[in-house]
Amino acid sequence: MTIRCSILSKGLLLVAVPLLCQLVMIGFVIKSGRQEREADELVTKAQTTLQLSEHLLKQLVDAESGGRGYVLTADPDFAEPLDLATQEVPKLLESLRALLNGTPAEKSELISIENNVARWLDFQAENVRLVKEGEQGQAIKQIATRIGKQQMDHLRQQFATLQQGMDRRVNAQTEIRERNHARFWNVIGCAQRFWRC
Repeated sequence: MTIRCSILSKGLLLVAVPLLCQLVMIGFVIKSGRQEREADELVTKAQTTLQLSEHLLKQLVDAESGGRGYVLTADPDFAEPLDLATQEVPKLLESLRALLNGTPAEKSELISIENNVARWLDFQAENVRLVKEGEQGQAIKQIATRIGKQQMDHLRQQFATLQQGMDRRVNAQTEIRERNHARFWNVIGCAQRFWRC
């Protein structure tokens, strides 16, 4: 049994097939573009988080060196990095909190970092107070307990874990972007082959 189609039916079919292909292609391009923008935003956010966490850790390391220098010499110039960290670190932590509004694990890690930073700053402030009150020997003994070093080592580890998580996120988003590019070019290739027929 053969089906006879009128010229109008054939004409509509001839227009409908390419139009349908175009609509599918447009939908794919819109979806891919949206996914790419989302991936770009996540990568930018992760890179900003990495930079901010590195800056925060640098502030803490500078403060640690300055605090030790102050305890050993009682020279107020050595206390400047610690004073600066006391002012800047809470702002940096607030910025980091604004960036890490994602997974519960990230939030939990950040709360732990904030608590450990607060304890570490308190330890440093206590040493400075002891020196100012003329108890430099007591501050040196307190440093010799290695509590501050252990706290800083723990903070370094926490920042390393945070940075590894951000690196994994950047890598995952990069893979998504690469897959989208490959799909896009595959669709373009299929469309070109279709139009050649």
